[in-house]
Amino acid sequence: MSMRRFMVGAAGGLAISLGAGPISTLQAQGASSADQQFITRLAAANLLEIRLGQATQAKASTPSVRQFAQRMVADHTTMQQQWTALAGRYRLAFKADLNPRQMEQFERLNKASGVELERAYMAVMVQNHRDYVSAFQNHRRIVTSTEIRALIDRDLAALEEHHKLAQEISSQPFAGATPTTGPRPDTTSTGSTQTGLPAQNIKADSAFISEVDAGNVAELRLARMAESKSTDPTVKAFAQRMATDHSSMRNEWAAVSSRNGLRFSANINPQHQEQFTRLGGLSGGSSIAPTCPRWCRTIRRT
Repeated sequence: MSMRRFMVGAAGGLAISLGAGPISTLQAQGASSADQQFITRLAAANLLEIRLGQATQAKASTPSVRQFAQRMVADHTTMQQQWTALAGRYRLAFKADLNPRQMEQFERLNKASGVELERAYMAVMVQNHRDYVSAFQNHRRIVTSTEIRALIDRDLAALEEHHKLAQEISSQPFAGATPTTGPRPDTTSTGSTQTGLPAQNIKADSAFISEVDAGNVAELRLARMAESKSTDPTVKAFAQRMATDHSSMRNEWAAVSSRNGLRFSANINPQHQEQFTRLGGLSGGSSIAPTCPRWCRTIRRT
């Protein structure tokens, strides 16, 4: 299965985790049928997060990924317990069952391992928590119960923090993709390697992928900064799109690199750092003129 298919399936499963689901009969005043829908879907979403976190925690080798998975298990377990208690006070149904698509997504990720698992899990977490934040914000606008609104506010802050942290971890090197790990090209006296490619091609490809990865990391950093500082919904949406797309690009290039015995490291070059510094000094309606870094132009020519 290709990394692209894996990521599309995983992101799709999480996108519907707060989507359509069974609706139980509302039994109490003070909560609406929309609250019942929200709570029913939230129960499944928390269960999914707990299971994904447990599976990743057991197999991840990158400390930041393992710690993030541990936190997801702890935080979403707490959320589940508190929403269960609230549902009981309002006599609302609260049954945590994964639907077929969620179960399929969990099984797909649970079969993965190594860098593929870690990159896929973190990219899924970025998409997942972005969807959660949107769902919580939307329901907050219509909720009438002050107690439910208070719990939404508290969990919304936690989910926003999860989303930001997931983006940060996704932009960092993973243990299985560092320059000191992975298969090393075996150069023979004839100048060829185990991949069947000439040694000079291996070197050139490794340099190219290193440049691409550095560009993707720069885009992720710029997107996170713009998303956190911008007040324009269009700009924030674009920054979120950049974070998601360039995270997926990193996953796919890492998979190609691993299959071909290539090694790369993401080092922010002076041009990237200069852009990051300039953007960091701007706020509000200020903007940076659109630029295409050298790695972007290189891909266009390839």
